[in-house]
Amino acid sequence: MARPYPKTVAIFAAVACSLLSAATICTSFTVSSISTTTRKRTIRYGAAQIVTSGDDPASIKAAASFMVDSFWLKSPQNLIQGGEGSQEVSDTARSALIQQQEEDLTDKYGERMGKRLLESCLLIASNENGDMAGLVGIEARLLDVSTEEILTAEASESKLKGAIASLGPKQRRQYKDSPAAELVAELLPPDLKLACVLSNLCVSPSTRRSGLGSKLCQAAEEVAKGDWGFDDMYLRVEADNTAARALYEERLGYERKFCDDEAKGLRVDLEAGDFTEIGAKTFTLVKSLS
Repeated sequence: MARPYPKTVAIFAAVACSLLSAATICTSFTVSSISTTTRKRTIRYGAAQIVTSGDDPASIKAAASFMVDSFWLKSPQNLIQGGEGSQEVSDTARSALIQQQEEDLTDKYGERMGKRLLESCLLIASNENGDMAGLVGIEARLLDVSTEEILTAEASESKLKGAIASLGPKQRRQYKDSPAAELVAELLPPDLKLACVLSNLCVSPSTRRSGLGSKLCQAAEEVAKGDWGFDDMYLRVEADNTAARALYEERLGYERKFCDDEAKGLRVDLEAGDFTEIGAKTFTLVKSLS
């Protein structure tokens, strides 16, 4: 992947392209999930339904196309570098962006060689016609309390694998089937804690202000609490994205935890068919799930 989407930059929930009214009622949606470890289950929120399932490469590919078309190219935040979001997009540029997004989503949520130490789940919402209407992802990652940094999934797994590799054969066998929470608590420094992170919230332009974004977040929180046992949910959002912050802070109850004045955000370079980094002050928010 030429420029891995959230590996180089922590976009997380700054990808909120839906700004939803808490008073509106969502029309009928079905929400399924691509999950690395989450058990199959059904979660209901009024007319919305969330069904968790195994990983699905075809759905990941569809999710990548959806994110490019509905978020990167049509976000109210205007994520097209040097443009107003209405520029013509060539088929070549669009395909290149979708390919990069697909590789990132596959790396996070798709099937891979070897066992994942950290859980991840992508929830996908469909409307009555079966068309994709929104999505959101959650991942278990390491939070470095001393630096106020949420590590990437790759860096988080690397630290855990390194800690296991440093053990003797007998100890490695002891921790062979241990959950990530136990590995983090017993093998890593106390400044590193396991955190559940919400990311990639995206709702189609035709579905904005329907309440679906809030329902996706609530579904993600229920998986994090009910399936994975987390007591808190974290996310990152750009400080200038006031509409997204209103959704999280005012409607969903997230509170500001950290501020990163030196953070980077991603924007779309249509001419190159690539993602490019810019400076973007970013807040880390947290919500108690208890």
